[in-house]
Amino acid sequence: MSDLVYYNEPSCESEMGTPSGEAKNEAYSNIVRYANIKFAMIEQILKPSKGFEEVIKRHFYLKKEQILKEVQGWIERSKTATAKYTSFSYDHNSTWANKFNKPGEYTKMLKDIYRELEATLNGLPLPQDLKQKSEDEKMEKEKKKEKMKFENIENVDMSYNDDDKKIQKEINLNDDKVKDRWSRYIGAMGMEAVRRQANSTILVYGAGGLGIEIAKNLVLSGCKELVLQDNKLTTYYDLSSQFYLNESDIGKNRAESCIKKLQNLNYYVKVSACKDNLPDNITDMKTKLKKYNVIILTECDYDLAIILDKFCRDNKIFLILCDIYGAAGRIINDFGDEFIVNDKDGEDAKEVMIKSVTIKDEKTAEVCVLDGLRHDFSDHDLVELIEVVGLDGINKKQFEVKSLAKDKFEIIGDFKDIKNPYQRNGIVKEIKTQKKIKFNSLKDVFNVFKEEEK
Repeated sequence: MSDLVYYNEPSCESEMGTPSGEAKNEAYSNIVRYANIKFAMIEQILKPSKGFEEVIKRHFYLKKEQILKEVQGWIERSKTATAKYTSFSYDHNSTWANKFNKPGEYTKMLKDIYRELEATLNGLPLPQDLKQKSEDEKMEKEKKKEKMKFENIENVDMSYNDDDKKIQKEINLNDDKVKDRWSRYIGAMGMEAVRRQANSTILVYGAGGLGIEIAKNLVLSGCKELVLQDNKLTTYYDLSSQFYLNESDIGKNRAESCIKKLQNLNYYVKVSACKDNLPDNITDMKTKLKKYNVIILTECDYDLAIILDKFCRDNKIFLILCDIYGAAGRIINDFGDEFIVNDKDGEDAKEVMIKSVTIKDEKTAEVCVLDGLRHDFSDHDLVELIEVVGLDGINKKQFEVKSLAKDKFEIIGDFKDIKNPYQRNGIVKEIKTQKKIKFNSLKDVFNVFKEEEK
């Protein structure tokens, strides 16, 4: 409820801020507060308007705590605030004004009616839809308890499936069962991104702690084929970070020792191991690496990584180089000179409501957003205007953004044919566009590091 109701009366606004005006406003508000409780709350609950019985009782049931807290605040306020029951307070409500004018009487009556209100609200029945919801939630909790019965750890088979005859499956995103399995990943990344990954053949080089974590996540998220390549033998050092290796693997090839465990994660992905060295010349690279869409290098010599990167750039293969050293690490992506980004941030298209549009010249107009709002557009964003009244011809037309401040920006385009001034309304909406990104080669990146070290 507004605390300034007295000032809505004719000629009373001029008294705002004066001691006399504040006292009159407090008296006027006290009467409104008390009447609200007595007639607009208690009476409506006990004798609801015909046809609105269920709606009224449901409303007060849901708002019970909020209402009681508000009235408690009124009681505390009544103990210290000065009220002057004259002028409109007396003229409009002389009976209540006379009663409340007695010292301490308003606070006493407010406490009494608060108790009546509390009893009335507490007597409201649980609305039928909430009752059903409560019962459904109770049943759901019982089901969860049933599912959460813990198995004795001694009885759990922790071994991996070594069955080489397990049927290999294919990620077909047109299959409803497959889409259901990857529904959360599709929701996060988008169907097109998941489809591209599902059709990718990926090489992960290095089966240490970092490499196996990457391989595990790729297998779980899904791709066409993953090859884990590593030429090192397992040592005790590996057991500190490589979770798929154990003491029985000491002296064995790291990739071959964990490939079946990776495969058990997801039979929609073809997983294999390779214990060869990475090729170090273009001829061998063409023979062994050309089938891959993505190559991920860990624990790789930088000179060899530069040669591999040139091969990848020439053959449109995406290359990722990553290393980790204790708490520090780094990752370098090289997706070539013309990598297309379909959605730069993955967010919903931004939009904002318009306060005004002022055309400056034939190519530029200034847009101000509604008071209290801010726009999130960046320079060079592409937008369109819709639902604008006035400025005939501007709706559905595309413009480029130049940000000026949090509440205004310029739109750049062709305004020669725009007729009539802006009148009212309108929304500016972002248009998602493809963006081409040029990545630096590993050689260029490493040269930058060398220059910084100097």
